[in-house]
Order: sequence, then structure tokens, then C-alpha cells
Amino acid sequence: MAQMFEIFERYSNLLVAFSEKKDGNLKLGNNLKETAKENREKFFRKLELKPEDVVSGGLVQGNRIAVVKEKDRGKIVLKTDGLITATKEIFLSVTAADCLPVFFYDPTSKVIAIAHAGWRGLAKDILQKVVRRMQREFQCRPMDILVGLGPAIGECHYDVQEDVAQEFKDFSSALLRRQEKTFLDLKKIAALELQSVGVFGKNIEIHPACTSCLKETYFSYRRDKPEKVQAMLALIGFK
Repeated sequence: MAQMFEIFERYSNLLVAFSEKKDGNLKLGNNLKETAKENREKFFRKLELKPEDVVSGGLVQGNRIAVVKEKDRGKIVLKTDGLITATKEIFLSVTAADCLPVFFYDPTSKVIAIAHAGWRGLAKDILQKVVRRMQREFQCRPMDILVGLGPAIGECHYDVQEDVAQEFKDFSSALLRRQEKTFLDLKKIAALELQSVGVFGKNIEIHPACTSCLKETYFSYRRDKPEKVQAMLALIGFK
């Protein structure tokens, strides 16, 4: 499988993946749970993974980070939007349906991480917290960390109310005013926040896809306004 990001291509044992609409709903914990469970297992098989090797974040739109160890294999880590591990053959996952999936890899320390970053998580500094936790737990250096910012709703469609815009008043270049509305660029905010804690700009790759634009490819909560959220799954790990 081709890598989603050029920045990760040289690392042949690193798997980075993001499901598409054709893979079905992969969200945890809703009324479609059994269907989603079947879809998730089918997606893992396509990636030649065992479901019991995948650790999932039980998302709350917050900034809690968990370090994943061998004992966590196959678990859902509740109330957690970021996961970090240095354990081989454990695959970290979060779901997203417009929010930003963020993939981290430190090739020097052989540490991976994943985060789910909507506007609330970004406002609570979740990405900076991932980098700092990688530093504290595994002695990673921010300058060594490579980051892929995955498909998410783009500033072309993400209009927000003034209270949300005020959360990012220090990132004026990521706030765009059009037709008396304010649009938020999640990917730009994420890149700027990462750079603020020492991740090099050249080590951050931004996937161009907007989940709202690509109706045939991705679920989008903002676009579809479904009764029950349907989501894609983001995953990173060492094969």
C-alpha cells in the first residue's frame, strides 16, 4: 500500500492509513456498533492486521494523551484523543468525520503517535501536548519528529461562530473572512502549533483533501448532518 504522505515513504515498515467511505462506517460506540465492528475488522484485514493489535482512542474532543504499552493491546483507551507508543506491532487509531487526524513518527527514537484534533482539541493544545509527552516519556527531540496532517474539513467549508474564532485570535492567518462569515483553517493552525513546540516546518506534511468537498470519498459530519455520526479511521503502526 502506498503511503499517504511522502514524508513517511522511506520507512518501509511504517504503516499509515486512513479509511474512505467505501470502507463503511468505522466509528466506535453508536447504534451501528455491530456494523461498524464488522467494517473495522474488514478494514484491518485489508491492511493485513489483526484487530487485537489495534489500540483505539475513545474520543472526547479533549487533550488527554495516553502512552500505550503491551498490556493495552486491542483495547479502547477511554476519554483519550491522543495515543503514543514505542511498542512494535501495536497499531494506534482514532476516528474522524471532519476533524483532523494527525500522525507522528520519530525515526530516531522509533516512537509513533496519533491524535484526533478538532477545534476544541487544537484550542486545548493537544498537538503540543503530544510532542511534549513524546519528549518526556521517550526523550524524543521535536526536530526529529515527522508529522502528517490528514484529510479534514478545509477552510473552504468550515465556517465558525465568533466564539470559536476568538479561540484562535493569535492565528490570524488561519482565519478567513468571506461573505460576512469566518472560516477556520484547521490544518494551518495545527502546523503553526506544532512549530511552536519545535517541530520543523519541513517535517510537517499537509494532506490536501477536504472531507466536505469529496462527498464520494469521505464522510463529513458538517456536510451530511447525520443523526448518527459515521466516521473514517486513521491508523499508524510498525509492521
